[in-house]
Amino acid sequence: GSAREDSLADLTRKPSGLPGESLAENLYQDLREAGIEVLYDDRPATPGVKFKDADLIGIPIRVTVSQRALDQGGVEYKRRDQKAKRIIPAENLISVITGEISELHSKINRMVTPIAYPG
Repeated sequence: GSAREDSLADLTRKPSGLPGESLAENLYQDLREAGIEVLYDDRPATPGVKFKDADLIGIPIRVTVSQRALDQGGVEYKRRDQKAKRIIPAENLISVITGEISELHSKINRMVTPIAYPG
């Protein structure tokens, strides 16, 4: 995966060779087809390095495909502006992310103050 500063979601897979590898690749394609900008981080780096890099470039949503999350029935989902992580069934991921992106856009729009320019 290549880093894009305008990505809305970071899809991280750890480690390679797990059953979740094909799930991560399928989710990546499904998210892209749904019009969601995705950074698919499949580097051989540690999860901590991947998470830090996603935070540094400002990606607002992180999805992690791991054996632990799969054992709990889904993928790990975390918003950058919140501490809580949650497990979401993979089949619900697109609707959850599109809803969260809509919420984030609304939040940003509420903070914008229109300025009238003379002229």
